[in-house]
Amino acid sequence: MNDFSFRLYQALGADGNVNLVLSPYSVRAALSRLFFGARGDTEAEMRTVLGFHNSRERTAMRLNEEDARLQAAFSGAEGCTLNLANKLWVQAGYKLLPEFLQLCRSGVESVDFKRNCEAARLRINASIEQDTKGMIKDLLGSGTLDSMVRLVITNAVYFFGFWAAKFKKEDTKAEPFYSLPGQGKTVDMMKQIGRFPFYETDDVQILAMPYLGGKVQMIVVLPKAGFSLQGVVWKIAHLYDWVAHFESRRVEVHFPKFTMEWGPTNLIPSLMAMGMKKVFRPNAADLSGIELAGELYVSQVVHKAKIVVNEEGTEAAAATAIVTRSKGIVPVEKPIVFRADHPFVYAIVDMDTNPIFIGNLITP
Repeated sequence: MNDFSFRLYQALGADGNVNLVLSPYSVRAALSRLFFGARGDTEAEMRTVLGFHNSRERTAMRLNEEDARLQAAFSGAEGCTLNLANKLWVQAGYKLLPEFLQLCRSGVESVDFKRNCEAARLRINASIEQDTKGMIKDLLGSGTLDSMVRLVITNAVYFFGFWAAKFKKEDTKAEPFYSLPGQGKTVDMMKQIGRFPFYETDDVQILAMPYLGGKVQMIVVLPKAGFSLQGVVWKIAHLYDWVAHFESRRVEVHFPKFTMEWGPTNLIPSLMAMGMKKVFRPNAADLSGIELAGELYVSQVVHKAKIVVNEEGTEAAAATAIVTRSKGIVPVEKPIVFRADHPFVYAIVDMDTNPIFIGNLITP
């Protein structure tokens, strides 16, 4: 999960010059359902990109265990919520193989792409909007679907968490945020002094801000003066090493309030760059594990995400849709200053440091 998360983030944000937020968890959850129906070279490519090394049955079991572990991180955590929803939207009368349905363990909805693809699109969007508590609207844009669509695989994830140590609204002040050196934009900058998990290297400061319950936290990687965000993007896989060196330190935290929305974006170019190619080619895709005729290929992998960060905590949501078409078609020490007034990378992670959301902020 972690390896896929970081590689996808790097494929999308390697230039480090745009605001970005996505849920690698959501993308992989949707792609894993597709993987259960892949065969031959298509399956081999997906295994490599997704990091699956077991049988389909064992993989399905592991993914279910992963979901259960993730949900367990939130159960009983007052003020912290995680909702996950996986669904298959199937053309009415189109027969999916029982083995595929059993492995997916997803809700199945019958729609009529052939006769009214617009009604199907609106129904899928409404479901996503409901599952993300209104945060993700219009995931599939007008004209996204047509009469040749046979199956749409969707995942929605919604997160809400109060900070374990909330920022006081009266301490929020208008201060500059420097997207580029010397080029400041006035933003609402929150502030507090307290004890936080902290580590630093020669080029970055790494801070963890726990959510209520302590099992989920936002980790922020802030480049030091003279170092670029792009360098952090390519070092993000070091996150585990940095976290392993965390110590409780007294930190003066300056952190911007921000709302960011990204997408809807078709992830196919990035996934192809990662090595997943055949499933997107009508003449090469082998999804015969979904239906016997083996007539399907993937025309779109659409992702959209949104995050809101304020004094109280964080609300974030994301959704992914895979569109398949017929081929046919202690003592008080001096506080460390953590002033997030320039571009940084952030990740919302669970207790095992698996990224649920990841992104970078260039300008609030």
